Amino acid sequence: LNNAIVNPSASTSSKSQWGLISYFARVNYAYKNKYMLAGSFRMDGSSRFGADNKWGYFPSLSAAWRVSQEKFMQSQKAISELKIRGSYGVTGNFNIGDFQYLGAVSNVVYSPGDETVKGIAQTSIENPNLSWEKVNGYDLGLDLGLFNNRISISFDYYNKLTDGMLYAVNIPAITGFTSTIENTGSIRNKGVDIEISTRNLTGELKWNT
Repeated sequence: LNNAIVNPSASTSSKSQWGLISYFARVNYAYKNKYMLAGSFRMDGSSRFGADNKWGYFPSLSAAWRVSQEKFMQSQKAISELKIRGSYGVTGNFNIGDFQYLGAVSNVVYSPGDETVKGIAQTSIENPNLSWEKVNGYDLGLDLGLFNNRISISFDYYNKLTDGMLYAVNIPAITGFTSTIENTGSIRNKGVDIEISTRNLTGELKWNT
């Protein structure tokens, strides 16, 4: 019992925090329930980026024309709703780890003189140019209602470009590190969405498809 060696496991603790501040403005305008316009502007500041790149600026604009409200459409019995719309906007992404733009340090083990010693060393390379990942996208759409809206059709064409993607890339090991977070590459998503819904029965027994 006297020869027993008590070797408790090492204990560590850490603390991390981040902040986000946002400003937002929006304007809506509608004229005679036929012409609609909306615009917004968002400004976000994140602590996850360096001093020169903390702020991201994200505008958006949308417009719609209810063609079915025009006088020349009043004689149309089959069309109960017809709207043409379009929108454009920019959004941002800051979902990376805290302090990624800094050269962080952490615990390491090294062996001077064949003796194992714990110390502190830099474990990531700094990137002061790290900034917001942005998505620029636009959408063109049409809403059509037929026969007192018993049949509803929505059509959308969308096109989105993600630029300055936040991505871990490999770097030469001669730097002392193997990867770093950078704004690199882009990806485009585009396509068509079509939705058709019908109200087949509208009495006590209701049936929608």
